[in-house]
Amino acid sequence: ECQGVQRVSLSHSDTVKGLLCGELPPEDSPPLPPQQLRVVCDNMLQGLGRYLRCLGVDVVMLENTDDHRVAAKLAQAEGRVILTCGQPFQTLRSQVGEGCCLSLDCSEKARDQAIRVLRHFNVQPTPSDIFSRCQSLQCAYLDV
Repeated sequence: ECQGVQRVSLSHSDTVKGLLCGELPPEDSPPLPPQQLRVVCDNMLQGLGRYLRCLGVDVVMLENTDDHRVAAKLAQAEGRVILTCGQPFQTLRSQVGEGCCLSLDCSEKARDQAIRVLRHFNVQPTPSDIFSRCQSLQCAYLDV
């Protein structure tokens, strides 16, 4: 079981929890809303982080000066999955547990990385999810 992963209030909460822990979704499982996917992107994946945020995903991005341990602390404290690439993967995975850290190919474009993340977690954004989050402050827009 992933440390720090919070259960979400959906009728299929066990399935959702499994998705957050990195398990592949069952073929008949309902898609996860983008707002329910909470990730932290390391400083090598800032483009991916911006792309996912545009799609409504709850994303925290490390700054260029942040140590990778910051990602592990955020993941544990806030129930986030770490998205990383390269050598930090093994270290981060050992700090947050199996399945709570997803390694991506840094040579891929951000769009292709985003598609891989969305497929991995069975997330299907709707038109209303697009730009539903503030791009600079990470908060969700409120309907007024």
